[in-house]
Amino acid sequence: MSDVIAITCSLGTLSKNFNSPLPPPLIHQLSSAYVDAVERAGGIALLLPSSCNPAMVEEALSRVDGLLLPGGGDLDPTLYGQRPVRELDFVQPHYDAFELAAVRVALSAQMPVLGICRGMQVLNVALGGSLYQDLEKNGYLAHQLSMFPREAVTHRVKLLGKSRLAEAVGTQDLGVNSFHHQGICRLASGLIETAWSQDGVIEAFELPGNHFMMGVQWHPECMSDSTAQQNVFGAFLKACSGACAP
Repeated sequence: MSDVIAITCSLGTLSKNFNSPLPPPLIHQLSSAYVDAVERAGGIALLLPSSCNPAMVEEALSRVDGLLLPGGGDLDPTLYGQRPVRELDFVQPHYDAFELAAVRVALSAQMPVLGICRGMQVLNVALGGSLYQDLEKNGYLAHQLSMFPREAVTHRVKLLGKSRLAEAVGTQDLGVNSFHHQGICRLASGLIETAWSQDGVIEAFELPGNHFMMGVQWHPECMSDSTAQQNVFGAFLKACSGACAP
């Protein structure tokens, strides 16, 4: 039986409302690339609509085998003790609260978790870490490289040799895409850095031990032609099947 992976969905609006005079309705949204990546790895994707009801989040996650936190917008900086800066993008406090609640439930249940881009940042904040609200403002190179196709390699990262991530992708030097302007500032206690960009930005982390928790700052779901990138999802699904090695 295939493992079921919950993927959180953010709230958005329809870009075109068929000439209706009414305000566009809110929709739950998620790129289909995440669903495709989970299915290629042998899992079943279950889209989890955002809800701030803790009981609903707990009930929903009790029915799945793993949690995937996708990319998306910026987190509210007050969650990690900072005041907003001018470069901060649009935030959704409702979505932040929902994903943070989901992480707490997953941690309590020792459920495997994979965080991608924003999802990696959510994991760090949930565990007590902080973020750079804008990397360039803090002296780093531009990482919001949206002018390139989503599957294009735009820079390389160095991986920690003895890590789940390096074992999964089979290399310590990996080409990645890049669509973020925020990044990890203070890494949460208990996590270990497992990948870095040339300018020193933390590009991946994981939780050591038996509980599979991994965050990557790039978007492997968009690089389906790369076996190494798809292997990130393969390692995640393997953990969800209970076959994750310490």
